[in-house]
Amino acid sequence: MSDVTLIAADAEARRRIAADLDTSFLVEAGAGSGKTTSLVARMIALVESGKAEVRRMAAITFTNKAAAELRGRFRMKLEQRLRDAEDETTRERLSLALRQIPEGFVGTIHAFCGRLLRERPMEAGLDPEFAEMDETESRERLQLYWDDYLLELRERNESAIDALAGLGVHVEDLRAVYLCVAMYEDVDVFTEDAPRPDFDRLRLSLLPLIDEAVRALPTNRPEGGWDALQQALRAAAAFRRSRDVEDDLTLLALATTFDKALGVTQKRWPDPKTAKALKERFAEWRADVLLPFLRSWKEFLHPQVVRFVLPAVAYARERRLQEGALSFQDLLMKATTMLRERREVRRYFSSRYARLFVDEFQDTDPVQAEMMLLLTGADPDVDEWRKQRPKPGALFIVGDPKQSIYRFRRADISTYNLVKRIMGQCGAVLQLTRNFRSVRSVGDFVNYAFEGKFMPPGKSDDTQADFVRMLTTRANPTGKGLRHGVFTLTSPKAEYDRKADIASEDADRVARWISWACDGNLRVAEREGGKEATRPARPDDFLVLLKYREFIGLYAERLEAYGIPSDTSGSQVLYDELRALRMLAACLHDPSDRVPLLATLRGPLFGVSDEALYAYTMEVGRISLYGGADGDGGGPDGSNQSSPTGAPVREALAALRTMLGIVRKEPALSAFLRLTERLGLLPFAAGSPSGSIRAGTLAKLYETIAGHPEAASDWGALTRLLGEIADANGLEGASLFAGTGRAVRIMNLHKAKGLEAPIVFLACPCGDSDRDATEHIDRMQEPAAGYFAITRRKEFQTEVVAQPIGWPEVAEKERLYMHAERDRLLYVAATRAKQLTIVSRYPYKPAIDPWSHLAPALEGQPELDDVQRGELPRERWDGPFDAEEALRAWREAHAKASAPSYAVASVTSLAKGGAAEATPPRPTAGRGAAFGTVVHRALEAVGNGLSRDELDAFVRVASAEEALDVAYAAEALAMVDAVLASDLWRRVELAARRYHEFTFTAAAREDGKDRIVNGVIDLVFEEDDGGWVIVDFKTDGMAVEDEAAFAAFYAPQVEAYADYWRRLTGAVVKETGLLFLHTNRYVRTAPIAAQSGPEAG
Repeated sequence: MSDVTLIAADAEARRRIAADLDTSFLVEAGAGSGKTTSLVARMIALVESGKAEVRRMAAITFTNKAAAELRGRFRMKLEQRLRDAEDETTRERLSLALRQIPEGFVGTIHAFCGRLLRERPMEAGLDPEFAEMDETESRERLQLYWDDYLLELRERNESAIDALAGLGVHVEDLRAVYLCVAMYEDVDVFTEDAPRPDFDRLRLSLLPLIDEAVRALPTNRPEGGWDALQQALRAAAAFRRSRDVEDDLTLLALATTFDKALGVTQKRWPDPKTAKALKERFAEWRADVLLPFLRSWKEFLHPQVVRFVLPAVAYARERRLQEGALSFQDLLMKATTMLRERREVRRYFSSRYARLFVDEFQDTDPVQAEMMLLLTGADPDVDEWRKQRPKPGALFIVGDPKQSIYRFRRADISTYNLVKRIMGQCGAVLQLTRNFRSVRSVGDFVNYAFEGKFMPPGKSDDTQADFVRMLTTRANPTGKGLRHGVFTLTSPKAEYDRKADIASEDADRVARWISWACDGNLRVAEREGGKEATRPARPDDFLVLLKYREFIGLYAERLEAYGIPSDTSGSQVLYDELRALRMLAACLHDPSDRVPLLATLRGPLFGVSDEALYAYTMEVGRISLYGGADGDGGGPDGSNQSSPTGAPVREALAALRTMLGIVRKEPALSAFLRLTERLGLLPFAAGSPSGSIRAGTLAKLYETIAGHPEAASDWGALTRLLGEIADANGLEGASLFAGTGRAVRIMNLHKAKGLEAPIVFLACPCGDSDRDATEHIDRMQEPAAGYFAITRRKEFQTEVVAQPIGWPEVAEKERLYMHAERDRLLYVAATRAKQLTIVSRYPYKPAIDPWSHLAPALEGQPELDDVQRGELPRERWDGPFDAEEALRAWREAHAKASAPSYAVASVTSLAKGGAAEATPPRPTAGRGAAFGTVVHRALEAVGNGLSRDELDAFVRVASAEEALDVAYAAEALAMVDAVLASDLWRRVELAARRYHEFTFTAAAREDGKDRIVNGVIDLVFEEDDGGWVIVDFKTDGMAVEDEAAFAAFYAPQVEAYADYWRRLTGAVVKETGLLFLHTNRYVRTAPIAAQSGPEAG
């Protein structure tokens, strides 16, 4: 298909999205095609046409960030269209849409399911007070439930654990598959019984062969050492002398020592021909006997293992439901089950959310496909989702199968293809191919690189998507300092191809080049007002992507060394401070454990030398935290003093005893913060190389502990948490100043979906490998089937313990999916750049380079120049240290930093502060703040669409939530009813636009001081003449004769609101007033023309 045809089809697709509102669509939107713009355009068109109200719309996004962006752009577009609208009917619809935004839904699929379940918890079989867990908490609970399950089995004297041990399977080897199966509770785990293989075949074939081969070994160690086969035979002979090979598992352990290629060096054997023959016979035995036997043994073990794991998964599910703690998967499955099994609920929500929008569908959970088709299906009596067809215009899906990269999180491209076929039958499949992000040279590279990796147009299958050309609309920039297209950055050969060395070299070159570019040597082209303009490059123009997380922190450290700020996402770092704190926590948790005690003394916190430890031990005795007042247990001579050599140990032990006292007296988090402050860890980290990242990560550790209630309160739990963090290779790194300015973004590739940048580095050309599959989900079966292999780590490799029948064929099928997703990941990486893509390469060992699959397309691309830049010099002081002067300087700096740079105030406090001479009369009745809150909430709810029929129940619930005395609830309802019958409310109902409880924040400057002013306007509405009316509600109990006094007191407040409204929006405020709810009287205040107010911005 020619580009001209594609462009015409793209234009027609965009027209249909905004105009064909009674057709359901699946829109395949390529990278940078403006899919969010198209989605918003359809939502606006539905509002303006009157075909849908916002409160009956639901838009499901992939992330909370995407939801916030969509919500903001939708609101801005509504406001823009309202300003430009001339037709009265259209204005009314847009105004209503703005008021209904809180009633509609924009968020993730899990948040949407949570909303459905909270509205109908009983029908879903849930505790109405259920809590939603994030991924971290969900995984922690799964780990806890596994431990509890094993403990219960042991307490009940169940034989299952012993039975597995009798088969050579340790239950801890099953933890990984338990966690994996728990992710796929919607599939049937495939398992099939297999007979126990005949061990005699193994025994009768292997033992005679070993005996024969051992007789052929040389008597003495040959020159050059034993070769591989000789080593295996000598180990086998020693094994047989000490073990009974009549035991089946012992025999199996012996046999597996020959499960590898065993080479021979013929000159090291007495008879070279015999050596060669033995090598061939062992290879034949391995192929003909051992490998088939191991496959049969693993297939025999598989059903035993699965039958052990499945009850553990069910146990974890029941525990979650009992505790009212739902994982993301629970939310999705519970909501979908409720929609499938409760038709009356399905009808209700189908009416409640008449228009459903789904973004990033290629990476959503397959259960979501069932949920959305049930929710939008035309036939409410059909429970099978595959047979449902969406109502006309009810479903709008956006996705790009070329960017499906979350298979490890249950994303399934075969489900995407199934829904695509359904949408093609009852609606239409559209394609957006024009790219508004990248310049032409980047687009040309992407098209050339991926045409052969994706399927031909119209030929997609269940593993890979169609290729669709990316039609870029931006021309290549020209001019001095402008670079565009694709460059390579080739790393030199590293000794032994060590990945740490490769990453270090690449990180330094990337950091140097970014530093050079930001020093006025590179210009960035961008669009301003529809025209291309250029400017110098800034750090935030750069996006550094790594396929894996391991070295993200390294790139941030190198950037910092060259003075370039960075923000990281997805990194995993374990600095010395974290290791030391883990040991310190363990030491103080169990002072009798000498291992963490000695590690703490020898570590960076105290730095005690071996010489000092030896001297202390010889002079004083045992190193222990238990002792006398002087901190030592006393030596053989009764002395508890040590020599200058051993003094550091004595001082360190005294400090640790002080810390132990703090830990025993205070809550864990409080004690932890005090200890780190005493140790000076935060300034130490900040003053170290890569200080902002090290200190920021330490600060994040504080936040992590505070987020775990048990760890924050109990030192033992805090110790375990620190151990888990260290065992998981640390925390996600964070800069101390993250988010405070323009910075280079560094992240792993999966975090980059939806992001863009003028210059993108595909960095870190190492760490890749072609991993074997461990699970495969087949959703083409009914029901969906899950195939899981059970593996364990053995030295430096993964060993398969058990596998289902037919696993090699299934694993090969999964490998096709994995390779297809690898190519889609490369596509995501290659389409992030607006102007320049730079690909790091390591051609000396392509197997470890994650970008090596782009190599054919990279041939001929220019190499990035290797610029030379010096690191920023670290400040050094070699003179004498004046402690008093340093302390004085610190106090001055601290006082200066502690002085507030701005003040925070509310409009109410400012207005009342300026009207000190006015004092309101004493109220005639006091009902408390809760009364006013309930009335305000009720009026806001009615203003946003709550019907009168629902008002009674709303007031009852609000009164309970605000702890309002039940005697006042009826009075609050009567007060609201009186307002709804007033002339003022009739004006509100006729208003072109209206906002209730409008919250704002503005910067102001008064008396030469900066101030942040916060305010909440109870009611603001626009009338037909374009003038705005601002009303403040007052619930004070008052007599009518006191009205003037109350009005004089409150007038400055409402007039201040009007002044801020005018300054912030530029609108004309024609009237301000106070609505006294006790008497239901509306009092206009003085005109605001003379009210100057503070300078606002």
